[in-house]
Amino acid sequence: MRHAVPPMILQAKYVLLISKTGQVRVAWFAFVTDSPQPGMTSGPFVVKLVSENLNAERDGSTHCSFAYTAKASSCGDMEKIISSQLPQILKGIDEDKWELFEQA
Repeated sequence: MRHAVPPMILQAKYVLLISKTGQVRVAWFAFVTDSPQPGMTSGPFVVKLVSENLNAERDGSTHCSFAYTAKASSCGDMEKIISSQLPQILKGIDEDKWELFEQA
């Protein structure tokens, strides 16, 4: 961004999460780099956005909030990264405790 080069997004994955009590959340994962190169399949950072409960009462609201994390990663496989967060995902699905997943 500093050099007016937009970040390159790689291996974007969307995950729909529905808890036992009916909470609905969407998570978006992607690799990000600000140094795009031909043939690149992953980047040095993983970003994750996790929505609030989309099944909650909105009171006329037309937007929702997201939790955001960005972390360095040497793993080049997004499915492995998502799988590594399975314990936190299951805690949210089983117990509606999403804080650990949002921060992971």
